Amino acid sequence: MSTIHLKPGVSQATLTPTPRTPIRTYHPDNAPTVTACVTYRSDDGRIVARSERGASGILRNPPAIAWDAGVIDQLTRDDVDDLEVFVRDTGTTYRAELATMRMNCRYQNRYGLQTVLSLKYWRTSTSSVDGQPARPPLPPAATAPQPAVAQLNLLGESAL
Repeated sequence: MSTIHLKPGVSQATLTPTPRTPIRTYHPDNAPTVTACVTYRSDDGRIVARSERGASGILRNPPAIAWDAGVIDQLTRDDVDDLEVFVRDTGTTYRAELATMRMNCRYQNRYGLQTVLSLKYWRTSTSSVDGQPARPPLPPAATAPQPAVAQLNLLGESAL
């Protein structure tokens, strides 16, 4: 069973696993099967499927999170309410409803058929990783500090 990292303010008692076994799937680069996720019941009684990944588990172009289509089908049959992805490298947790995944996903064939959901549908939260504070988000480009010296035009005059 996978290790579950606790969010701030969440006790171990609230992460009582449901009586289901971990969901396993085939992965060509690893052993014949890997644990795709584990399920637990959240404070509000919802059943959550949790997956842990490195930063490479988040697609870059387009920015999205992919799940194995067979795993999503199994989670649907098991009446799971939410999907949760914990990114170990950044301490960020992404969470979306399974119904949102079913309604808004697209299918992609990478290491087998996968459902892909754009990051705009995921809620995020950040926690600490291994006792270290999470990395702060990068500031947007619009708020980057301006240079102290004005740039000169081709004639050596200030453009201001």
